[in-house]
Amino acid sequence: MDITEITAEDIERLEADVDIDALENIGRKYFRGLAAFDEGVYCGAIIWELKYVDDIYNSTESRIDYFDAKDKEAADTLLEYYTRTTTDDDIEKSFFELPGVAEGVVYEALKEGGFDVKEVEGTNVTVDVKQFAGLPLIKDKNIPARINALSALSQRTFRRGIVDFMFHIQREVPEDLDELPMEWYESDISCYDETDGDVSGYFLIHKTKSGKLRTELLADWGPESQTTLLHLIRFATIRGCESYPETTEVIIRRHDDSTYKMVKYFFPNAVGKPSIAGERNEES
Repeated sequence: MDITEITAEDIERLEADVDIDALENIGRKYFRGLAAFDEGVYCGAIIWELKYVDDIYNSTESRIDYFDAKDKEAADTLLEYYTRTTTDDDIEKSFFELPGVAEGVVYEALKEGGFDVKEVEGTNVTVDVKQFAGLPLIKDKNIPARINALSALSQRTFRRGIVDFMFHIQREVPEDLDELPMEWYESDISCYDETDGDVSGYFLIHKTKSGKLRTELLADWGPESQTTLLHLIRFATIRGCESYPETTEVIIRRHDDSTYKMVKYFFPNAVGKPSIAGERNEES
């Protein structure tokens, strides 16, 4: 069995076998991937993201975002090669959350590979544009003039706003947040808040390769942040309902307690997919 590193040049030939929303991250600075082949035939893949690489307060970690294998041999071999990379990247802990239940070759490989695996409700929830269209929130069309679509910003101002966010708000974010181009986000529905000529808030939404919308960042550090957050959500919701079919799926990342509470408030019946999650300490 051949194990090869996935590069940006491999994306097209793997699209038929590997989730395209996971594949699109290959090429980003802190994402890595391996694929398994048996005589040229695809057998599986694993994709992960490095966390806290340049953080002097936290040890480097790895989050496995995608793991697929056709059989146990492929799953074991991929995990074995992944483990070798943890030493090269000075990773001290690996963790994962993957859709599925506690069965199958991937589950077995992870459990036998030293991960403490358990079944959980997935962190992310998926709703559709039709559900957003039913929110009472959008009945009020009165949005302050300081809230505008991302398309109104220059690249320079956008990047300065990202730096300001990282300075004012301490929150887990993608390691390459300050490097992602403005084009990574949907400029017609993503929006920003402006205070005294400077960006003071963002609601950034990415359209994945499969056509889903995924919330990436919602934060405001202006003088009326709590109220403004609702205005940002209202702006994006109204624009989204105008721009996308009702069946378009929206993935909401519940990355902290406040996001969990927000989703519960707007979509009380929404739940995450059945998933397995776990972690293990890596040898130095």
